[in-house]
Amino acid sequence: MGMTVHDFSGSGDSELTAKAWGDFLEKVYA
Repeated sequence: MGMTVHDFSGSGDSELTAKAWGDFLEKVYA
């Protein structure tokens, strides 16, 4: 792993990134 928000933001897939982080945060904080 070792991926950070900065790494994701540099990918250019902001829409996919936002959805992926949304799902991830839902699981973490649910």
